[in-house]
Amino acid sequence: GNGAPPYEYLWNNGSTNPILPNLCAGTYTAFVVDDDGCTVSETYVLTEPSQLFPGAGSTDETAADANDGTAWAAPSGGAGPYTYHWNNNSTDSLITDLPPGNYTVTVTDANSCSASQTVVVHIFGCTTLDGIVSHNTCFESCDGTITVTLNNAMLPITYQWDNGSTGAVLTGLCIGTYSVTGTDATGCAGFGYFVIEQPLPLNANASNTDETEPDADDGTAWSVPLGGTSPYSYLWSNGSTDSLIVDLAPGVYFLTVTDDNGCTDLDIASISPVLCIGNHTFTYIEPTCHNSCDGSALAMVSDPNNVLSYLWNTGDTTNFLNNLCDGAYSLTITNENLGCTDQSFTFELDPPDS
Repeated sequence: GNGAPPYEYLWNNGSTNPILPNLCAGTYTAFVVDDDGCTVSETYVLTEPSQLFPGAGSTDETAADANDGTAWAAPSGGAGPYTYHWNNNSTDSLITDLPPGNYTVTVTDANSCSASQTVVVHIFGCTTLDGIVSHNTCFESCDGTITVTLNNAMLPITYQWDNGSTGAVLTGLCIGTYSVTGTDATGCAGFGYFVIEQPLPLNANASNTDETEPDADDGTAWSVPLGGTSPYSYLWSNGSTDSLIVDLAPGVYFLTVTDDNGCTDLDIASISPVLCIGNHTFTYIEPTCHNSCDGSALAMVSDPNNVLSYLWNTGDTTNFLNNLCDGAYSLTITNENLGCTDQSFTFELDPPDS
């Protein structure tokens, strides 16, 4: 234009160049000053196209293994015309006969601006989640497992459990409830809810009957297990592997019961003997002098349920003797109810010489 060169330039963004490159949308004002100090200004408004959006969509597979999904792009914004590039190398706006999967389209406008979008063609029926549960083998054993499978799914598959685990198999599980969501590569998800159970505590539950008469060795012991998982196996301390053992001598018998899962419990059976004579004590007093014959002996027996008879080697039949001289004495007690005898008291009186 007119004016005396040289010219100076000043833009409202601070630049002093006559040309501004790489500008964004906005308003720009230039001030030009010539050599005489005259100034002119000019304002420019730069606009840009609206944001480019691919507008991609899809339809899912309509039957199992049909591979008939579709995907398309319907762009908006930017500056037409548009070109298309899909991740399966198609360059059409509409692609058909697609197997399940993810499809990404990149749309480029007339100004070489581009934008991308991914859509999913889902497998027919999407997916379901199945699981196999193994419960705890013993009470509080915490050895349960859950194995899940996402059916009709496209790899990769991810799993998310409510306890934070992310695998298809959970192990070392205690009694309780567990839920999981499985998601495949197309975004289809299946949900599962599982319960880990446990058997009741195993109880060997041993019982017994005592000996029926002295030295009969006819005690019995048996087990009727409770809880655990049948069938059960048995091992007694006398080597027997039967649930019932008979003809037992008095004593303690240890039992180990093992259930079908290998859980064990211990118990004992105590066979009590039948005593011919109940609890008893014997006392005697020596004669005070040699040939004084003032000694005594007493048998005290606590056995109120039986009739007892006494026979001393002196011929006496009471539990108390007096006027005893020095010498040897013995007592035999007979249990009239059981028909057994016990020669349980023998002593010798030996008074000091006088």
